Amino acid sequence: MTTRAPTTVRSSPTQNPGNNVRRQCKETISQVVRGSWTVGGDFNEVRNTHEKVGGRPLRATRLKRFNDCIEACNLMDIHSSGNTFSWSNKQDNQIMGRLDRILANNDWLLLHPKATVIYHPQGLSDHSAMHLILVPPFPSGPKPFKFFNA
Repeated sequence: MTTRAPTTVRSSPTQNPGNNVRRQCKETISQVVRGSWTVGGDFNEVRNTHEKVGGRPLRATRLKRFNDCIEACNLMDIHSSGNTFSWSNKQDNQIMGRLDRILANNDWLLLHPKATVIYHPQGLSDHSAMHLILVPPFPSGPKPFKFFNA
């Protein structure tokens, strides 16, 4: 088994969002990564129309390019809960989107089948904090019987 540190992403909001991340993923990362792997951060992209509210309409070609990149890297979204949107422009004419995410390959998901990403409420930042939970809470059911022979 290969142990690997997670990869973090911070996509530039000013240069054609996502192009650099998509190019690096398709041309480099998908050819180099072996074993379990996660990548997470601000991709500055959404995967489908229900991940964005407000602002300009989404182009199908842009959604397809981002999803093709994720597929080329053999990645999947980790199950999530909490806020639906991870970013907001925090203005009266509100725009919200799921720009931040944590993705994993199948090897990683097999090692952590119950992993969950929790999106916390926004604080001072325009992005929500993400919290990756690897192990579910311990069961709260009845305690196992213990017999002590004194």
